[in-house]
Amino acid sequence: PDYDHNCFHQYSREGLLIKTGCQGAVETPIAMALLDDGTAWTVSHDEVIVTRWRLLDLEAMLDDHPYDTLVEIDFNARYNCYRVSDCALAGDALLVLGIETRDNPSYGKYGQVFVLDSQTGDLRYRFGSTAPGGVDELRAPFGLGAAGDYCFVADTYNHSIAIFNWRDGTLVRRYGKQADAPEMNQLDYSDEETEDYTDSRGNGPCEFNEPYSVAVRDRFLYVSERGGRRIQILRLPDDLAASEPEVVQIIDSPNGDKLSGICHDGSRLWCMGPHRGASPTSSRQLCK
Repeated sequence: PDYDHNCFHQYSREGLLIKTGCQGAVETPIAMALLDDGTAWTVSHDEVIVTRWRLLDLEAMLDDHPYDTLVEIDFNARYNCYRVSDCALAGDALLVLGIETRDNPSYGKYGQVFVLDSQTGDLRYRFGSTAPGGVDELRAPFGLGAAGDYCFVADTYNHSIAIFNWRDGTLVRRYGKQADAPEMNQLDYSDEETEDYTDSRGNGPCEFNEPYSVAVRDRFLYVSERGGRRIQILRLPDDLAASEPEVVQIIDSPNGDKLSGICHDGSRLWCMGPHRGASPTSSRQLCK
């Protein structure tokens, strides 16, 4: 998904651009989850809409309007969300990461995970506190991933990875350096650094500076950091609640760019560079 150009790009495993399509079909797309039945869920960030499409195949998706809209969910109208930023499939569920407004004076800053039926889009439940200071508080989270019963959230402005059991919404634990956080009105969400935002909790191993996105595969957790400008590869313990992960590798960002979305295709690790204002060719392939 290409946020700035309102389209989708298909790349080869070698990183070569194959095709660009669906220009304008989805406004500000930021995430996609492909099901194995020829359908896909896409997330429109600014429109705050999550849509399920019926696709003929991936090639067809990149042509002009080759799909049927099966489900369209307006998260602003239905769930009072300020924005949605990511989605992931987990069993028969679709997990959607949203920022809920409610009556919070710091609207647009506290996040929740919405658990939907992956076929119908019906809401089952949600988790993640929108109350300041809660143990399961999510501060403007940008990314999430799922493996088995667990959901891993890049809790960006808590500088941590929050791990939930998505089946019941309970917080299992957090990875990252713990510290008191500033008031939410001191945070800045743009790419520009400001003097107001001073909550950097460390750049050591298994410490995170604005974690943006996560990928989980074969008991490894991959975390991209926007502020830290690096990727951390962690080996997950057998008991997530009781043990710390092992830091296997740290990869610095090429050219010192801020990093955003990350995924793993089974043999290669892919990570996007600047998350706004970048051309379609600014994606970078980072290999372990």
